[in-house]
Amino acid sequence: MIRSLASATVDDIRDATQREWSYSNFVLGNAQVQSLYPIVYCSDGFCELTGYARAELMQKSCACHFLYGSETSDRLTAQIQGALDDRREFKTELVFYKKGGRQVGANPVML
Repeated sequence: MIRSLASATVDDIRDATQREWSYSNFVLGNAQVQSLYPIVYCSDGFCELTGYARAELMQKSCACHFLYGSETSDRLTAQIQGALDDRREFKTELVFYKKGGRQVGANPVML
């Protein structure tokens, strides 16, 4: 799951998520840095799912372009970027690929 939050501090988010969602698969992006929406937090589960270390993910786009591959829908990725730019809710499923290139399958995406 991918989420972006506009007003919480990074420390607030980190504290809350470590307690409750440490093995859920999600990233949090900074909605105040438009067009990039950099990742400011990612869960342990997301790191495990994707094969990336947390340090490798920080400051990459929360649209997770780095997880896209040949079976990832161009139409849906454009809709994800549009939803981020318009700051509106968007839900879909998207095919992602691990760091090594192996397909992860259909994954829920929530903005």
